[in-house]
Amino acid sequence: ALAQRLKRYPNVACHVPPGQRGTGQAAICTDNSGTDLGGFLVAEGYALADTSQSYDYFGAEGVARSYRRGLWRYR
Repeated sequence: ALAQRLKRYPNVACHVPPGQRGTGQAAICTDNSGTDLGGFLVAEGYALADTSQSYDYFGAEGVARSYRRGLWRYR
């Protein structure tokens, strides 16, 4: 799914949000349509929301779960 998306929107920009602490900084990457690629993967059920970092993708994971997408297909 990500490879198909990047064929359509090949330019990607990433940034580290301010206020992160520790050595494991997480970046937010968007394609040239403005879509957050992490959120896209979570919403499609190909990744899990990491609530230890942020709750930004928690809703997207709920959508994937309710529509039984990706990892949630047989659960």
